[in-house]
Amino acid sequence: MVNTYKHIIWDFDGTLVDTYPVMTSVLKRALEAVDIQADYAEVYKQLKKSMTEAVYYFANGCQNKEQEIIHCYTEFEKACAPSEYSIYCDTEPTLRLLNNIGVSNYILTHRDASAIDIAREKGILKYFKDSITKDMGFERKPNPHAFNHLLKKHQIPKVQALSIGDRHLDIEAGHNAGISGCLILDTFNANSSSGADYVISDRMSVLDILVNGV
Repeated sequence: MVNTYKHIIWDFDGTLVDTYPVMTSVLKRALEAVDIQADYAEVYKQLKKSMTEAVYYFANGCQNKEQEIIHCYTEFEKACAPSEYSIYCDTEPTLRLLNNIGVSNYILTHRDASAIDIAREKGILKYFKDSITKDMGFERKPNPHAFNHLLKKHQIPKVQALSIGDRHLDIEAGHNAGISGCLILDTFNANSSSGADYVISDRMSVLDILVNGV
């Protein structure tokens, strides 16, 4: 291997599993429940920034409205089964190949324990050595709190760790923990790749980073 990366810390939503279509529908329904009308495309766009920013945006800064939206969203999302979410076609093959060459994978997500249920249902949970979800109480990205926990718990040298995500905050959080970051491009983050050590358009390209250093 050209690079020394032996540990990959993956974001979940929009990185391993294409959860945003379901999340967008749920948030749109939650907005309608509190009398806020929003276009699907606009909801999707705001969600790609972050759930926190999306809720703030549609609540127009009103804290009470934010709480109402979050409450409705949480209740509606509970009814979503893991089978409703779609996994990217190259996620499982990429994780399998990484495991085969001795790379350890980790999940670090703002999603709650439903991430584990979804990963299990999609048949990819077996590829992960450890996972951190919202329920565990770590500070949200770009705070490096959760990253530092994984690095310390598994005694991972920082030069051997790579953070992969679909948003700049995934890269920023990794950098704040002293590790490299790889951004997976899509139509919503094409202009936010600055700062990432690597930029790819699909998961399988991670192998190119490890083997060829690009």
